[in-house]
Amino acid sequence: MTPTERRHALDAIGWSARELGRRLDWSENMTRRWLEGRHQTALRVDEWLRRLAGFHEKHPKPSLAR
Repeated sequence: MTPTERRHALDAIGWSARELGRRLDWSENMTRRWLEGRHQTALRVDEWLRRLAGFHEKHPKPSLAR
């Protein structure tokens, strides 16, 4: 994933960079470097984020509209 795709995925999920880091048990510095494309990680993280974003896009949160 590119840095732009990663940011889009976080937006789709509704997470901040800090929340992503917390869920992965990463330091703030590592999370920031990864989001900017300056730190390589296993492709599993990209795939996991892509799948989460896809789920949230297909299944948006319920609205309170009556």
